[in-house]
Amino acid sequence: MVTRTLWLWLCVVWLTTWFTEAIIHPSAASVCDLGPCRCARGLLVCDCSISPAKEIVLKKEMFDMYIFSSINVVNCVHVHVTSRALSDLPALQQFSATNIAKLTLEEQAFFWRTNNEKHSGLLVNITNTVIPDIPSYSFQGSLRHICFTSVSVSHVRPFAFSSIDHAERIDFTRVHFADLEPQAFKKFSVEFLVIADTSVNLIPTRTMIDIDVHQEVLLRNVTVGEIEQSAFKIYDPRSFRISQSNVEFVQEKAFHVHTKGDVSIHDNRFGRLEEDAFVGFTVERKYFEEAGKQDLIFENNTLKNFESGSLTFNTSGFNPRLDWIMISQQCSCPSVSTWATDLVYFSSNPIYKIQVPQIDTVIYCLNPKPMSIRDFLRSYCNVTKSSLLVKVLVGIGVVTCVVVIGLVVYCGFQRRAKRYINVPTSPSALRPADYSKPHMLVVPEGKTYRETELHVIVEHAEAIVPTEYVKERPDKGDQ
Repeated sequence: MVTRTLWLWLCVVWLTTWFTEAIIHPSAASVCDLGPCRCARGLLVCDCSISPAKEIVLKKEMFDMYIFSSINVVNCVHVHVTSRALSDLPALQQFSATNIAKLTLEEQAFFWRTNNEKHSGLLVNITNTVIPDIPSYSFQGSLRHICFTSVSVSHVRPFAFSSIDHAERIDFTRVHFADLEPQAFKKFSVEFLVIADTSVNLIPTRTMIDIDVHQEVLLRNVTVGEIEQSAFKIYDPRSFRISQSNVEFVQEKAFHVHTKGDVSIHDNRFGRLEEDAFVGFTVERKYFEEAGKQDLIFENNTLKNFESGSLTFNTSGFNPRLDWIMISQQCSCPSVSTWATDLVYFSSNPIYKIQVPQIDTVIYCLNPKPMSIRDFLRSYCNVTKSSLLVKVLVGIGVVTCVVVIGLVVYCGFQRRAKRYINVPTSPSALRPADYSKPHMLVVPEGKTYRETELHVIVEHAEAIVPTEYVKERPDKGDQ
């Protein structure tokens, strides 16, 4: 009896639960039977704001009975797109998910392919949505346009965007990528690749690999923590632009971009640049043979820290145009001298680098307002050096003059002393001559008496005095 009662009680609980789930989350065989969804004239609209059901699971078998050209899912707490859920809808033109608190994707969730040449491809539009994870191969096939707007993506796995056939556009606008794995974007072709108003913590090595872009690559107002070496490997864009972006760290050779047109890097801020950060931009060979060199514009960019040769540009296919390179550091004479000779190089060969003449006219530093390093050198550094040089030259001149005058005086004194050596002053009666001194001889200059023979007779004599003489020697009485 007890067992039967317990059994009946369990059956009642199970039936109650089943009916509740059937009302709130109907496990319908058709997508049109889902509570939030309405089907009409090839359109499927699922709006969770008008239904008690806030979660939707989209499966492949739920679309077997219908032909849809448009699917719109809005205002849901959770939407789960299973593998190849849309693959059997050949007439589908667009899929849109808007205001989804959590969008769960399985591998090949947006795999869709058509063999109809008249079909332009599928538009996938995801707006104001949180995606915890984009698995591998989530976006594949004939996808005409992939558009993410105001989307937060926690993790992107390798090959998440791969094998996409001739897409017209891939747009990421106001998207935050918390974690990108290498090869997240691999081997597809697209006309326009646009990343705008977007933040990325890290763009690792080989993030975008073997991508053919036929028109333009644009990174505008992008905030990036770090771009690792060989992060971009892109072919054939007619324009590659990085503008109004803030990049904290760019490793060496971060870009491997082979263009069929111009490259423009302008109005950006770079926190730290390694050597050869931008040297990987080249012009596709056949296009170069037909069209010649293209423009590489590097203007109005601000650098905070950088290595020697961090602004090295390949000139084999480009004509670099540089202007207003702002260094966010205080000007100083040793620093500006180094920046003028060791920051910017041109290179047509990876081995050889050439210094750029007059580059100091386009490099600026803070003093405290922006000032070209050429003007700073002229105003502060060269004047100091010239003044010091003048002072040194004046000092050397004064010392030289003093030495010369001293030598002249010394030599003149020595010459005069030799000519009149030991010539006594005239004796007088009050002060007779001193006979205790050795004999003295006065010799005239040689040029006056060139043929004079000199006979020296040793005797006790004294110099003739014109006014008076001594008649007797003072010591005669003693002899």
